[in-house]
Amino acid sequence: MKRKFLIFILAFFILSFFILRTNNPVKDRLNNCQNLKSSSEKLQCWEDLIDSKINSKDIEGAFEIVEQLYKDDPVFVSNCHDFVHLIGQKTYQLFSENQKFNLPNKTAYCGYGFYHAFMEALVNDGADLNKARQFCDWVDQKMHSKNADVKGACYHGIGHGTADNHDTKKWKDEADLVDNALDLCEQVALDQVLLNRCSSGVFNVLAIAYFSNRLKMDSKDPLWFCRKFQNDIYQKTCYEEMNTALFVLSNKDFLRAAKFIAEIKKDEFATSAMRSLASVFGVSAVQSEDFEKIISGCRQLQARLRLSCLRGFAAGFMEGGSPGTEYEKALKYCQINILTEQEKAACFEELLWLSSINYPKEKHQTICNLVDNEFRKYCQ
Repeated sequence: MKRKFLIFILAFFILSFFILRTNNPVKDRLNNCQNLKSSSEKLQCWEDLIDSKINSKDIEGAFEIVEQLYKDDPVFVSNCHDFVHLIGQKTYQLFSENQKFNLPNKTAYCGYGFYHAFMEALVNDGADLNKARQFCDWVDQKMHSKNADVKGACYHGIGHGTADNHDTKKWKDEADLVDNALDLCEQVALDQVLLNRCSSGVFNVLAIAYFSNRLKMDSKDPLWFCRKFQNDIYQKTCYEEMNTALFVLSNKDFLRAAKFIAEIKKDEFATSAMRSLASVFGVSAVQSEDFEKIISGCRQLQARLRLSCLRGFAAGFMEGGSPGTEYEKALKYCQINILTEQEKAACFEELLWLSSINYPKEKHQTICNLVDNEFRKYCQ
């Protein structure tokens, strides 16, 4: 009798497991989306599915769909930033209505677009920027142990939201776009670090305005506006955020874009701008493994820029990597044999620093254990 009872219990659990696996409405809907023929139909299907999760206040479920689609479909990869924008915008609606929701440790996915859209919606809604600061504090309190950069990313979103005025008729020139937004950054940021991140969001909008033709970019001297700033923080973040504009201006030709960075006189600004430029090219190359071409390109630059170039590609691979396993492509890149010891050291220093701020301690330690002993000093 006892044996029959145990067999019954075992059969019950096996049957329950089978039912749970086969009765998965999200998986079924994802499969339905994948079976659609055109990219536009897929995109709409994915948007509807993510919408359904957000409408039920399941923000984590929405990000889980993002994570799965990023791994499964290259069409989604190129549109991922737009989808996390959608999640950010919809989440702000819940926030503005004082509805309760949980944020997962996945809001960094696809270039932190979640925070861009959340803050754009907040600003466009006419909300007090104190609410923006409170939201960033809440996010940091909730997720700092899992992502040390989350507060900075949130402040980047504030800058992005304050600058991105969708009424382009109000944008007479570059100063008209950034001046008011930078003033607001100074009001909301309580220290220089947060001012740096907020202003980076402002200049990110300027770069987008350039490559979307909402403002005309000087193709011969695209960095002229950055040189006008006396404030070192603004000049530095301006140079850094022009990476996407230079990416488009150069028609995705890295060495052509790098020539403009080489003209920056101050080494501190030039090296940080080069790292930033290389990172956006790294994001675009994340599906490729032509590491030798990348390394060769960095080695053709001025000596002062070579290591920051190599570091930037590692950062780009991390930013554009598959959600949850972003480090894998960067690790493979840093381990390639043609790198000199100095180049490997720079590459691993970048990779392990980003790992330490983007992942929980346990996962960061796991990544450290994959690195040769001589480079584990950068794990600290």
